[in-house]
Amino acid sequence: MLERLYPPEDLKLHTSIPPEVSRCFHEARTCFRAGAFAACALMCRKTLEALYKVLGVKAKDLYGGVAELKDKGFIEPGMLAWGDVLRKLGNTAAHDITLQIEHHQAESILEFTFGLVEYALRYKPRFEKFAGEQAPSA
Repeated sequence: MLERLYPPEDLKLHTSIPPEVSRCFHEARTCFRAGAFAACALMCRKTLEALYKVLGVKAKDLYGGVAELKDKGFIEPGMLAWGDVLRKLGNTAAHDITLQIEHHQAESILEFTFGLVEYALRYKPRFEKFAGEQAPSA
């Protein structure tokens, strides 16, 4: 029997994630479940903005904020592309009245937003702590 391990089916952020970020992401999940896929994309965009703000990034826009997350080491260089695509889809959902976000697109937007948030706020700090606790080996 196959079991899905990642991403979790429910995509619920860990309790250690700051409430400013969790609230935005929870609303994105609610929009997705309601079939409001453009609204889901918008709330994922807002989640990214909340992410960079809680990390102390002072950029004036989301493009600069995501780039600064990479520059300051909160996300890996390859994840910059994730953030940029999510930003563009959120912007398009906000401004292009002809755009229709499909279920599979919204699901991916939600999953990649989840991955960025969990990585930046949970896994990276947790790994750094773990690695720092390890005794150097010969």
